Amino acid sequence: MIALVSFTAFYSIAGGQRSVVMTDTVQFFLAMARTLIYARVVVAHIGGLEELPKQLAAHYGEEATEVMLLLHLPKARCRCPSSY
Repeated sequence: MIALVSFTAFYSIAGGQRSVVMTDTVQFFLAMARTLIYARVVVAHIGGLEELPKQLAAHYGEEATEVMLLLHLPKARCRCPSSY
């Protein structure tokens, strides 16, 4: 553990901002991969994408489910300018 921390500290100091950007990029892609894996596990747990609306409706009701599954808020719920 100490060796890993020492290596990381040395790498960050030696490489400067470039190494920080590279480290952040790697961490971003690892986090996105874990998020996709987690989403797949959760969707599989509820019975697939076909079952998702039914499960949401059972927990939150039909109206809330419709809003959750939209890619945008309906204008009645959105405080948008009328030209929107």
